[in-house]
Amino acid sequence: MVNFHFVEFFDIPVFNFINHNLSNHFLNYVMPIISRMGGGELYFALGVLLLFSRKRELKILGIALLAGITVSYYIVTVLKVFIARPRPFVALANVIFLGPTERGYSFPSNHTTMAFMTVSLLASHFKKYILFYSFAALVAFSRVYMGVHYPIDVLSSAILGCFIGWPLVRISRLLETKV
Repeated sequence: MVNFHFVEFFDIPVFNFINHNLSNHFLNYVMPIISRMGGGELYFALGVLLLFSRKRELKILGIALLAGITVSYYIVTVLKVFIARPRPFVALANVIFLGPTERGYSFPSNHTTMAFMTVSLLASHFKKYILFYSFAALVAFSRVYMGVHYPIDVLSSAILGCFIGWPLVRISRLLETKV
């Protein structure tokens, strides 16, 4: 029987490639900025701003976004405690670590989950799929590049964020059609 360790075969080598081989001065400057933009504060501000829109569908989008932030936060928090995966900069030697020290566990990535949940909602209303999902992918990449998450953390979190965002899209569309 083959003893297959996906983490050793994929996760750590890909992490090391991104974190070490792609490291350069330009990305060392840009990735923390992208990562900060991917935090929940920007999405919260956008959700509140949308609540003040004159258009009903944008107000509903703001409500859906704020609900998505809340749902994402609690799901990610529960999963982090349940899975308790140490962050790469804690578990691995020689990690190039950028940015402030992250607390808590690695899996799943809150930044990535919220980014993909948010862009799922925004793309459904503004039809900027490539722009929105490219931004979310950059947030996910930045988390690995900075040494705070493994590739599986962000890939799984992207899926989780979409699974949270897509039902919110459906619910917001239903609410938009109600008088």
